[in-house]
Amino acid sequence: MESFGKYTSLRINRAWVRRGPLWQEGFHDHAIRTDEEEAIRVIEYIHDNPVRRGLCRRAEDWPWSTANAQYAGWIEHDWLW
Repeated sequence: MESFGKYTSLRINRAWVRRGPLWQEGFHDHAIRTDEEEAIRVIEYIHDNPVRRGLCRRAEDWPWSTANAQYAGWIEHDWLW
């Protein structure tokens, strides 16, 4: 994750012509690799983040979410385990 963060921070900062931290410090790995119910719960939690922040009423309304109809089928649950 550290390598990914450094790489993406550098690229995004260059593209946006900005400097400084991009990602929040800390990374918490969750053991969801073998538990389908837990994986679905985490995906739904992530989908609901914009709703909790008051950015939209339903997760499906957030245009950049895989809960949005334009991304239907993008999450292939079979590859998770």
